[in-house]
Amino acid sequence: MILKKRILALTVSAFLITGASIIDFSSTPKPHQLQAHANVVKNTYESRLFSLSPYKQGHFGLRMYRQTQNAKYKTTILVDLANVTDRLNHISANVTTPDAIHQHSLERLNEYKKGKDERSVRRYKATKDQPEYFFMGLDVLRYLARLQEYGVTHKDDKKLRKLLRSYDFESVLTNKEMITAWAAQLANQATG
Repeated sequence: MILKKRILALTVSAFLITGASIIDFSSTPKPHQLQAHANVVKNTYESRLFSLSPYKQGHFGLRMYRQTQNAKYKTTILVDLANVTDRLNHISANVTTPDAIHQHSLERLNEYKKGKDERSVRRYKATKDQPEYFFMGLDVLRYLARLQEYGVTHKDDKKLRKLLRSYDFESVLTNKEMITAWAAQLANQATG
């Protein structure tokens, strides 16, 4: 019970820090409230699942499959696998020079510049001086890790991993502003 309370407290803190919550966690919810909140999220995503972007379908479907092992989520995993492979194919074929990497990174950064929500503003501000993090951490590393999780390897895996080894992840993993803006992503990258 103590462990569950600690996990709940950490989860609530993470939502409050990132501003990502769609549910008000300003007070500690009771266990039945947590289940009700989980059901709202699950039902909202499932009712709109195939109208979501391939990324969101895969993100939700993979997590639900991990938790439930329910075969109904396998389609979303195939969508995710196709999406990740397509993105890596594009990167491997088109984003190969330092100038192309920088341009790709600036395009991704500008997506956050357009955002008006608190999280987008925080992420833009934290990443504006090191936009290559978008390419290295949020694109190449994330996609290669996802393929690895599925037990497959991209045809240009060695080339893409060489690119990753050229990037100074320590500078983003130890930057307080980056940690605040990209906590979950950096935690995955530090432990992955």
